[in-house]
Amino acid sequence: MRLEQVRARAEGERTSVAELNERFQELYDETFGDLEVRLIPILQEVGVATREAGLLPGGYNYLAEQDRKLGYTRFTIQYSVKGEYSQIRQMLASLQTSEQFLVIDSIGFAGEEDGIGRDLQISVRVSTYLAEADPRTLDRLTGGIKIDEGSDGEAEG
Repeated sequence: MRLEQVRARAEGERTSVAELNERFQELYDETFGDLEVRLIPILQEVGVATREAGLLPGGYNYLAEQDRKLGYTRFTIQYSVKGEYSQIRQMLASLQTSEQFLVIDSIGFAGEEDGIGRDLQISVRVSTYLAEADPRTLDRLTGGIKIDEGSDGEAEG
């Protein structure tokens, strides 16, 4: 009787571990998955964050860097917007609470020289990490993948 209870408990634990591993893989794929799958949701999230704040970016620049220490590709989107402080704050809050795994790397602020206007011009760098990315897609978007300075210093092109 006791042996049967132990076996049943072990089987239940095996099932739980298998379910957890499956869910972990799903989360991993959603967070760090292939650029082909994640690119559109990432760009939509950045676009929605800016539009809902009433801001319009002039255009986007992309950068891809191989981080050999982490073993991932860091994909960066850089863009500029001009608007009031409250709009910019709303956009940044939306990016930070995004369902996509986005990291705000840097923000560069520039106000008007005369100080009369209420608008700020900012440059934003938002990054994510990718476990997989097709080199042709990265090349098309970024002009080629770079190797981060924390790696062995070799550059790929």
